[in-house]
Amino acid sequence: MMAVPVQVRILALTATPG
Repeated sequence: MMAVPVQVRILALTATPG
């Protein structure tokens, strides 16, 4: 999960419940 674009990381973090 370190070879993904920053946008994808932000989206994933934002979509992560909690």
